[in-house]
Amino acid sequence: MLVINGIELELNIFEVTQAEAFEEANKKVLSEKTKIDNVSGLTDKIKFFCDIVYDFFDDVFGEGTADKVFEGRMDMLECLEAYTEVIEYSNGGNDRANELLKRLNNPATPKVAEIKQSRAQRRAQSHK
Repeated sequence: MLVINGIELELNIFEVTQAEAFEEANKKVLSEKTKIDNVSGLTDKIKFFCDIVYDFFDDVFGEGTADKVFEGRMDMLECLEAYTEVIEYSNGGNDRANELLKRLNNPATPKVAEIKQSRAQRRAQSHK
């Protein structure tokens, strides 16, 4: 469970529907943020960036989520921190998945075939 500004958000990047939404929303953020240099004035830049992050939250977690998380505030630092928290949370999930995959590929981990063979051998020996 991910908590941002006191709001609990569910993010499972290994569930295909949410993974697709996350992936597309993140691509959009990365693409749009490159355009911020074309925006003039500090206030307009803050609004532009916050709009990008608001869209990200609504796209990933559902319409209206950004309003709940930010309560209508257009605070660039708050938006950046919240977006970064989501990215770091998703990276933690990736790290966990990689750890589990390593364990599956570890030669010390018994293979399913070896476990079945051992059971079959034990049964054969017990029936002698």
